[in-house]
Amino acid sequence: MSASLDYFVSLLGSWELFRLYHHFIMVDDVAYLDDMGVPRRKDGDLACLVEYSSTPQCAFHTVWGPSGRGFAGLLPFLLDKCSYNVMPLVDYCDMPHIFLQLPQEALSDSQRDEIVQRALDFHTNHPTFNVFRRNCEHSTNDIVQGQAWRSPQVGFVFWNGFQTAASLVGAVFLYSMGIFCYDQLCFKYPVGALFGYHLFTSVPVMLRSIIHLFRAVYHLNRHMERRDSPLSRDDYCHLVGKEIGRFMTVGVGSVVVIGLLPTMILDTGHVVAACMICLVAFMICNLLFSVLAQSFTRLLVDRFGKAWLL
Repeated sequence: MSASLDYFVSLLGSWELFRLYHHFIMVDDVAYLDDMGVPRRKDGDLACLVEYSSTPQCAFHTVWGPSGRGFAGLLPFLLDKCSYNVMPLVDYCDMPHIFLQLPQEALSDSQRDEIVQRALDFHTNHPTFNVFRRNCEHSTNDIVQGQAWRSPQVGFVFWNGFQTAASLVGAVFLYSMGIFCYDQLCFKYPVGALFGYHLFTSVPVMLRSIIHLFRAVYHLNRHMERRDSPLSRDDYCHLVGKEIGRFMTVGVGSVVVIGLLPTMILDTGHVVAACMICLVAFMICNLLFSVLAQSFTRLLVDRFGKAWLL
């Protein structure tokens, strides 16, 4: 769409501020870069990849289109928004960050050739794109691993949607406490009002943080058990420490902020401001942690050459 927009999205991803990533499979080896920086194969042709892709113009036409469906066309778009294409890698040269997804075991040349062939076969007979059941992450991992794959990004989006909806309900409880406190709700049902508020705000945040911490540590331990693990001891300690810091800053920090909001209303009377803070507390804590963690990590690497000093 735009080199500047591609760079901005890539920058957000590198700072963990945008957690949704596109997936593709390289089907050609990059032998060299020409004078213009274009990735080319050994025979001089463009190095290519396979991916589910479309263009902003096609997306706009699909949603709004000549039929004028407007937002009614959004769901059909999500269930069939693009096709599986062979594209040159040079299309991604505007993005400064491309992340390599390592296989669970080191691949031989024959295994790599089999994956490439499966990707090309998939291109000639691919199923319809579906953002929930058959997105780029599903397809890429299906091809690489040769078996069905669940997309963690779908769960990530659904969990965020659930937490946002729960926060809206919690904000309603908070608003009710602020407006009717010592008139109806708080005077008659103070425990019930606070219980409803925390049930939809503090509990989802803390559950999410605990589950994320245990899953992250579990997967890091699995990686360390591999004989060919790409993680060193310093990498492992850094990543575990980072996830513990995320739990304390984002999980516990958000719950503390959420827990102080009823008191803020009673002390200041700023009901609307408290409700807005309730809705964005987790997001703001998460953004702050990502920026601080990335800044500190990059500072350590630039200064000492590694992110773990103990």
